[in-house]
Amino acid sequence: MGSSKTDSDAHAQKVRSVRQLFRKTMRGHGFVPADPFLIAFSGGLDSSVLLDLVTQYSDDPQNLVRVIHVHHGLNANADRWLLHCRDASRRLGLDFHGEHVDLDASGGNLEARARAQRYRVMLAHLRDHETLLLAHHRGDTVETFFLNLMRGAGARGLSGIPALVHRSGKRFFRPMQQLSKTEILDYATLSGLNWVEDESNANPRFDRNYLRHRVLPRLNERWPECDKMVARACQNLADTAALADETGGADLQAVAVEEHRPGSVHQLQLSREKLMRLTPLRRKNLLRYAFCQLAVYAPERRFLDKLLALVESGANNKRLSWEKWIVHAYDSQLFFYPAQGITPAANSIDWHLAAQPSVRWGGLLITADKAAQAELQIRPRRGGERLQLAGRAHSHALKALLQQWRVPPWERSALPLIWRGARLVAIPGYLQPADMAEAGDLADVRFHVQNVR
Repeated sequence: MGSSKTDSDAHAQKVRSVRQLFRKTMRGHGFVPADPFLIAFSGGLDSSVLLDLVTQYSDDPQNLVRVIHVHHGLNANADRWLLHCRDASRRLGLDFHGEHVDLDASGGNLEARARAQRYRVMLAHLRDHETLLLAHHRGDTVETFFLNLMRGAGARGLSGIPALVHRSGKRFFRPMQQLSKTEILDYATLSGLNWVEDESNANPRFDRNYLRHRVLPRLNERWPECDKMVARACQNLADTAALADETGGADLQAVAVEEHRPGSVHQLQLSREKLMRLTPLRRKNLLRYAFCQLAVYAPERRFLDKLLALVESGANNKRLSWEKWIVHAYDSQLFFYPAQGITPAANSIDWHLAAQPSVRWGGLLITADKAAQAELQIRPRRGGERLQLAGRAHSHALKALLQQWRVPPWERSALPLIWRGARLVAIPGYLQPADMAEAGDLADVRFHVQNVR
């Protein structure tokens, strides 16, 4: 009898300890029981424990907690898992959404593609002020460390899975990262939870499973606290990465050029002269940090080395491409812009100014601040254009003016030229009708341009 009571007390203490640690973690990151949450729920052990812990933590789970499940259709049991997740959520009175997605099983790196698609779906359903909660635990952090180690990652990659992430104005949080798999299993068993088993998790064909079942058990035999030590190392590396980001952010502010040209496609502009004043290590760190701000993740080391060589060479009008981004060295500056931002110039369009205060031309919205009885046409630059400025006796080649204004060559063909018959009357952002000879009834009209790509 005494032994049974002792066991019961020990079991209750295990459950209390996990709940206390969960509450401490949530509050430590600024989350309170009155906050709204969206739970990523696969129906497996880890997410089942997360679901139970959140409903215990929330002040009003029926109104504050929603559940989402992504059905990839890759497993014969996927329909059954969806029903399990729906029923488990309904028993708790929670709002549930199951999303079916199509994924080609024949493509490469199926695990990564499935994960990316899950995140896209979940973030799309995440409401304002909600936080997406994910069930990663300490073992996941350890596995990610070794996977990234085999890819030659730096401090950021080796720091494991970040607990709190802000992306595209939304945030997601992993509140179970301090729990081990054993603690999670004990909690689920002692709490009487039900969960589904994904048999693919035992397949060593997948890198993560190979680590989990073949490598890490051997390491734990030799070093029983291996997961704790690796998790500690990940935290140290996260601190190092955070310091590098802090330095990169400060350097970026010092090196960035604030220069807004109408219709410009670049999203970042750096002074090469100021960049060269930094030490090589800080220079590289700044470029890595800049790409992380633009593209969410850093480019590979080989590309950064090429980019550094381009900066240090002083080459002009040369560019490098990485993924969907282009870095262009021109006029002592570095311009960063998305490859899809450079689009062919729009076709010519007619603009009846009296009837239309604004008109869209390609990715630009062009607006006149006053109406006038004028039939205009917006055309792309074709080369050879000339214009006469007010107070000047002779005409000027537009090419020479664009060089004087330091407009990058790749942006020149996308400039909107406003014509009235055979006369160029304005280039929004650069020349207004009042700047031209013979402005006539357009002299008081000003044209403005806005990038709406």
